[in-house]
Amino acid sequence: EPPIDDGLVVEGSSWARTCKYGLYADNSINMFTTVWSLNDQDFDNFKKSVLREDVDSPKNKKSIYTISSVSQSDAGTYKCTVQSKENEDSTAKFKFSVAYLLNAPELTVSEFDTTVTLTCMHVSPTKPTVTWTTPDERDATEVSRLSVIPTELQTATYVSMLKISNIILQDSGTYTCVAEWQGNNVIKAPAELFVMGGSSLPLSLSLSIYLSLS
Repeated sequence: EPPIDDGLVVEGSSWARTCKYGLYADNSINMFTTVWSLNDQDFDNFKKSVLREDVDSPKNKKSIYTISSVSQSDAGTYKCTVQSKENEDSTAKFKFSVAYLLNAPELTVSEFDTTVTLTCMHVSPTKPTVTWTTPDERDATEVSRLSVIPTELQTATYVSMLKISNIILQDSGTYTCVAEWQGNNVIKAPAELFVMGGSSLPLSLSLSIYLSLS
């Protein structure tokens, strides 16, 4: 039977699934064990799984597996197997993929009246919708000197570049790359820009002053 597809989960978010089963009147909870596996490899589920009675009925039990902060290695197919002493096993399968930020934008220092490009890159099985916001929280596409350039480097790798032309001192600040998928899955990556110009101070000193004020 195919697994229940939970779709996409972004790195750092939480994920939980419940394996639920009922007991016959003459059965004891001690007659059952619950085993979780990832991609058919068993692992110690007791650190993240809890077995408790269902609030609706004391004869219903459930094992809940929770990942508080999803990482890339958590992607795959999970299987919950309820085993009884009579070897009448039952299973439930769930799967999900993980989207993550491949490289975060770094601090960019550039001279006045030049053109700079800020870049963020994501890995995902589905294409995200990527937008950029300016330091004053406007959509970057609303500013005439700014343009967003989407690129797909290879399968499942998506790049978004924010091009800022003829930069001025007021362009300094934090720009944010926002990648969104269905299901309210969002990854935000800040990109810092420092514009040099109109000052007799050395670059290193000007940059130090800027960072201390930001």
